[in-house]
Amino acid sequence: VRAAGGKALFTMGVVGSSSGHRVSFSSPGLTSAVSPTFSIESPVWVYPVPFHASVLPGATLTPRHRANTLLLFGGLTPTGASNGTVEADYATSPPSYSVFPVGGAVPAARYDHIAVSFPFDGRSVMLVHGGTNGTRTFASAHVLDTATRVWSPVDTQTGQIGIPAGENPAGIRRARHAGVHAVISQPDPLQPWLTEVFSLVLVFGGVGDDGRPLASLEILRVYSHTIVRVPAGSVIQTGPA
Repeated sequence: VRAAGGKALFTMGVVGSSSGHRVSFSSPGLTSAVSPTFSIESPVWVYPVPFHASVLPGATLTPRHRANTLLLFGGLTPTGASNGTVEADYATSPPSYSVFPVGGAVPAARYDHIAVSFPFDGRSVMLVHGGTNGTRTFASAHVLDTATRVWSPVDTQTGQIGIPAGENPAGIRRARHAGVHAVISQPDPLQPWLTEVFSLVLVFGGVGDDGRPLASLEILRVYSHTIVRVPAGSVIQTGPA
């Protein structure tokens, strides 16, 4: 690895064969080091190859919970952007790939989007946000119920699922960005026995509709619900206030 000026910063490599592999590290002014030997069980690279030998650029690969498989969505094909979903099963040898039939409000074809999977109301869902089709960039979000295999739009302002929001709702259009799912709980300061739980998707960076890098952070509220916790020995009175 070299810096912009050409000066060597450090050198790292893997040497050996079969069960005698070692990692070597050296840097100017530092003592060289070599790791203990280790073995590589398989010399074959494993990556999603749906039906042919070329990987779909810009596609996403997310786990399908409770099924031990992965879902590949979108990507750039030789004929343009895709909105297809492929299920990859790495438990087989060689891995198997099959079309994942879906219905509902299927998102527009896209690539360079994000996809995150998480539990939702006792089910497993995959959320897709943003991306581009090569001519325009999206700001919309869509959820796929992996059990019913039905797509639904997400209102990124209210978090309501199933509310049509169009392909470019209020928000920042972005592609090649990053996203992560988070669950946050917040006790009610006036009613400590009530706790509101939020399911959020944090979206950061990427490039905008004009191709320029973005440094902004968006928080997509997917859903929220309230949990009632009753302290032991408490008496709850019901009736009109």
